[in-house]
Amino acid sequence: DPGMYWYHPHIREDYAQELGLYGNYLVVPADPDYWAPADREIAIFLDDILLTDGKIELSREKVDHALMGRFGKVMLINGKTDYLLAARQGEVVRLYLTNAANARPFNFAMAGHLFKLVGGDGGGYERDEWRDSVLVGPSERVIVEVFFDRPGTFALENITPGKTTRLGAVTVAAAPV
Repeated sequence: DPGMYWYHPHIREDYAQELGLYGNYLVVPADPDYWAPADREIAIFLDDILLTDGKIELSREKVDHALMGRFGKVMLINGKTDYLLAARQGEVVRLYLTNAANARPFNFAMAGHLFKLVGGDGGGYERDEWRDSVLVGPSERVIVEVFFDRPGTFALENITPGKTTRLGAVTVAAAPV
């Protein structure tokens, strides 16, 4: 099925995956009209990491946090604490979101923009849906499209009932005159 998939270890995943041993692969649809037109496609990994005194909290000797997972204190997009994306006014970007966190769901949002939810774990959805945020559970994949209608800098956020956390930003350049 067309869409974004991911791979990660199942032996000592508590250790190896936490150190970044995972990746995406994109299955391109045979039908060129499967997705609506987009100017670019970008893969985004959402993750968190548990740091104590600036060091990753892991053990090589024993399995740690494997069965029930753990919530990390630091949230990441593509391995960065302040992910930056550049876009152009008038551009449509398809984002392939993958949640690599082992316990944390992300309620992913982009300040001032709506997402067109077009697909997920099973490929394209029958009907698109407009959302101000998308919930991505651990190991889940979600596909959204964003239309950048105006220039500016817009925060990428994780929104929870008690707190909004900035994950990065998109800087949209004005369209040439």
